[in-house]
Amino acid sequence: MKEDSRKVRYTRKVIREAYFELLKQKPVAQMTIGELCGIADIHRGTFYQHYHDIYDLREKIMEEMLARFIEMFPDTGSEDPDIVEMTVMAVYEERDIFCAILGPNGSTDVMDRFIESCRPRAYSRFRKIGIEEKDFRMVFTFYTSGIICLIRDWSMNGYREKPEEVIATIRKLTRMGIGGFTKADDEE
Repeated sequence: MKEDSRKVRYTRKVIREAYFELLKQKPVAQMTIGELCGIADIHRGTFYQHYHDIYDLREKIMEEMLARFIEMFPDTGSEDPDIVEMTVMAVYEERDIFCAILGPNGSTDVMDRFIESCRPRAYSRFRKIGIEEKDFRMVFTFYTSGIICLIRDWSMNGYREKPEEVIATIRKLTRMGIGGFTKADDEE
């Protein structure tokens, strides 16, 4: 079986779409190959030509998404890409998928893996703005956890805000904390 043939790409696409459709309804542990194949309109044997089981499918999807995220953020040396903006836009562009992944039956695995891949670059960037090495772990964890939770909330609430509004909110929180949103600051 040719790995990149049109038929293989199509089959993997429909399996992936069926997986996300099921993920909106139930956790991975409750999915069956039979119901996934029914949604994808393929035979079980076809599924097993591509994946060992539902967990293999999940892992391959997560690896593919992580590779796409990392590909978006090449190591640019001195030039820092706007990781927040690029992440929010990527989530918005793939909102149907992220709605399933970040929903009650999904997990933040792909986001967590992406964040870990950004840790070395973030360390360098945080050092440039004066964050000491001893504080890096906690600052990085607080910063990234807040962003993930905000993106998850945005997803769970149907992406009501425009991506630009989410980006602006993250930037404002990063610069000013919650103080940037209090009435006293607005009146000054």
